[in-house]
Amino acid sequence: MTGGRGFSSDRRGMLRLAAAAAILPVLASRSPALAAQTDSIAAAIAPPSCTMLYRRTLERQMAGGAIFTVTREYAVHFLPRGTGFEVAGEQVAVRASAPAALARFAALEEDRVDNTLFPLLLNHAGFIEEGASIAENEQLVRSLREAHAQLPQDAAEAGLALGAIQAAGASLTSQLPRDLFAPANGRREARETITLPWGDAGEVRTLFEAARDPGTGLMREARREVVTSLAGDERRSVEMWALFPLE
Repeated sequence: MTGGRGFSSDRRGMLRLAAAAAILPVLASRSPALAAQTDSIAAAIAPPSCTMLYRRTLERQMAGGAIFTVTREYAVHFLPRGTGFEVAGEQVAVRASAPAALARFAALEEDRVDNTLFPLLLNHAGFIEEGASIAENEQLVRSLREAHAQLPQDAAEAGLALGAIQAAGASLTSQLPRDLFAPANGRREARETITLPWGDAGEVRTLFEAARDPGTGLMREARREVVTSLAGDERRSVEMWALFPLE
């Protein structure tokens, strides 16, 4: 890496790869190829009145193959609202694990209370209603452009710039499949090329699979795996969800 002003092409390339690793899974979650079944033909759900536990685990592969894992659990209720439901919930537990070098970040994640996900509005078929929680494309593009503008001209700013780029992508990884709470049984796959806002292109392979409770129609468990490839660098991200009664 060169000193003073200027930034070596190798280091700039590393930053771009790291940015893509954080961002491509977010873009992939909006893939039309992974679209849910049409909710107009889906059967209505019948949520129980008891408290349920909603669990989300996120595994992110980092440089060198290290895995950062965060699991959050929420106590949730399905409340009738018009022809659909409101999902109300609050965080009740969090666990994080990371390589030793990132132990501080894992501790910070465990200290953070995230109650921004709920409430969610579902229609009669259990599909998340269109709205701010799932229509974030414009915000995503704007955030990424702002973060990309911070790519440093001075090597001393590298850490700050990379942090800003990763935060822009990580802040939106809570993007949920629209049919998460009532997915079709089985699996669906997609493979596509996605162009990042600053021009780089990467390939994204996505697999989503789920199982639902035959009695309530609700998701029992689901898993989304995203493998991103850019300039010979490949990263894997996995999200796992579970939903079950507490009473």
